[in-house]
Amino acid sequence: MKNIFANDSFDTIVLREFSGVNPNYQSVYKVICALESFGVRVHRQLVVRLLQITAQDIGMVLENLEGLVEEYQINKRESIFGWSGRHPVISEIISKHKFGGQKEIFALLKQVASNISPTYDIEIRTIRQLCSFEGGISRISDVSSQNELLRIMISVAPRERVPRHRLITNLINNGHFPDAEAEIRIFENDLGADGPVRRYRVRLLIERAIGTVGLMLDDKSKMLNDAFSAALKNS
Repeated sequence: MKNIFANDSFDTIVLREFSGVNPNYQSVYKVICALESFGVRVHRQLVVRLLQITAQDIGMVLENLEGLVEEYQINKRESIFGWSGRHPVISEIISKHKFGGQKEIFALLKQVASNISPTYDIEIRTIRQLCSFEGGISRISDVSSQNELLRIMISVAPRERVPRHRLITNLINNGHFPDAEAEIRIFENDLGADGPVRRYRVRLLIERAIGTVGLMLDDKSKMLNDAFSAALKNS
C-alpha cells in the first residue's frame, strides 16, 4: 500500500482505506481497532453485544470487512471466536483518529465496561486488560473518570479483584485517603485481605502521614510506626 500511495503518509493510506468500507460496517471495524489498541483481546460476542449485531448479520459483517478483520477460534467447546484487525499499527491509527477525544474514549470504555458478561473467562480477562496501566482506562487522563469506569466494572464483576486494586491505587495516588481506606475495608470484608491490599494498607498509612497537613510530628511518627509494624506482618 505504501508503494501505491508513495506521496501519502501511512495514516492517510489507512484512513482512505477506512473511508472505502461500507458505512454500515465502519462502526464494527473502528470498535475492534480501538479495543485492540487499548490492549484488549477482542472477542466476537462482546462486539455483537456492544453494537447489537444480530446473529444472522455476523456473516455479512465478516464479508464486508474481509481482508480487514480476521475471525479466529478461541474456545471451540464454548463457541468463542476472536476478531482482530490486520496489524496493531493499523488498529492504533484508526483508534487514534476515530476515537481521538477523551469523551469518545470514555464513552466507548463505559459501554464496554457496562456490557461485560463475567460468566465468560475471556470477559474477566477483558476487565483485567482494561485495568492495565499501559492501555485500557489509562487512555483516560481524568482520574475521576477512570474511577467511574472501575466502579462500573466492580458492580458488574464484584468478585474480580483487579479493578478494586486499581481503584484503591488511584485513590491513594490522588490523596483521597478516607475513600481509599473505605475501599480497603470493603475489599477485605467481601474478598478477604490479599497481598496487594495488605501492601496498599501500608502505603496508605505512609502517604497519609506524609501528605496530611496540620499533623504534629509525633502524630506523623506514630502513623509511620504503624505502617512499619503492618509491613513487618506482611513479610
